[in-house]
Amino acid sequence: SGREIVSEPKLFIGAADLLIDPPPDWQPRALIQNVEAGAQFVQTQPCFDFEVVRRYMARLVDNGFADRVFMMIGTGPLVSVRSAHWMRGNLYGVIIPDEIIDRMKQAGDSKAEGARICAELIHKLSEIPGVAGAYLMAPDNLVGILGAVELSGLKKGREAPA
Repeated sequence: SGREIVSEPKLFIGAADLLIDPPPDWQPRALIQNVEAGAQFVQTQPCFDFEVVRRYMARLVDNGFADRVFMMIGTGPLVSVRSAHWMRGNLYGVIIPDEIIDRMKQAGDSKAEGARICAELIHKLSEIPGVAGAYLMAPDNLVGILGAVELSGLKKGREAPA
């Protein structure tokens, strides 16, 4: 805009990572490099598999890494089984297990089911040590994001999903 900057910007520096189901010999080398370079938070590609997130975060907690950076797990409300298949097949690093695809196939209202799945995952993520939060992605589906947050039970004054 041409305005003079009179104070130093305060930045919260982030990095991205692929969330994986870590093999026994896995070490978070890329994550460590990013944190040593100044990253204060890490956001992952979307993952719809709670158990994979749990195992991944357990490894980060076990080696003390989770204390050094805020881990933000990517997810979002799916809109259809077609979009779930497309994401799983075309977006590098996205994890959508068969059970989520099956739930979307069986849903009478796929957008509502996608919001429920997202809400359940958000709620479960809140219980995993080392997870600082979730970030939701849903192009052209703001209503789905709002619904998932409300259904998650983490919005003040709301009940958690059963």
